[in-house]
Amino acid sequence: MAYRHPAAFLLGMEGLALLRAFAGEFDAAFVAARLAETRDILAVAERGELARPTRSARPTPSPATGSGRRPTTSRATR
Repeated sequence: MAYRHPAAFLLGMEGLALLRAFAGEFDAAFVAARLAETRDILAVAERGELARPTRSARPTPSPATGSGRRPTTSRATR
């Protein structure tokens, strides 16, 4: 079962943005805005104003789709 919480997704996206800023792609104003958004997400989640978390079974591959992974090709065939 996968546990999906909207705050976890949103915080993950903010985290990715902050990692890019840490690598030098963005300035201090960008970081300050992402941190403010993170505080807002946590406040809204604490008040229970986000959609409810869900549990769902992970999709299982069907025989038609195989493993569900993208086929790989070797460099020689590209």
